[in-house]
Amino acid sequence: GIPHNCEKYYKNLNSFFSKLEKLFKVEILIIPHPKYKSINLKKKSLNPFFNEEKVVNDLDALPKLSSNCSFFINYMSTAQTYAIVTKKPTFLIYCSKYYKSSLNLLATKRIANHIDQKVIDISNFSNKEIFQAHKINLKKYKNYKYNYLTPKNKSVENNTNSEILTELIFKLDR
Repeated sequence: GIPHNCEKYYKNLNSFFSKLEKLFKVEILIIPHPKYKSINLKKKSLNPFFNEEKVVNDLDALPKLSSNCSFFINYMSTAQTYAIVTKKPTFLIYCSKYYKSSLNLLATKRIANHIDQKVIDISNFSNKEIFQAHKINLKKYKNYKYNYLTPKNKSVENNTNSEILTELIFKLDR
């Protein structure tokens, strides 16, 4: 959901970004969801609360930048899969001032549990939490990859999506 006070929420989010930039001596880049991108925008953001210099609207930005980034910051996004595949730390975030509870937060906590992470409250966190979240559990990442992203064997390599989904549905019905 959208926070009831967007301006304050994004102030918290941008403050969190600034703190991470100082802690890790990196520049945070924001890659919008594809539905909020256009190559015609160049660096301009459709979100008025983001610093336009930090927004990357290239359609291939996520796959192109993932392997060279230091870490990911994520809240309910399939971009999480890039962190898993490239074995990069990920900060799974939410803001308790604006999201007391939601299905998105529950889903984020579930992902965090699968990869042995804690969800970081961007309105109340410590440097210790950040440094702990910057460590990854490779075994958990591998389990997540093979449980949710790809099979361990190549048994489905030549199957169409519809064949794979049909097989999964039959397994679930049993």
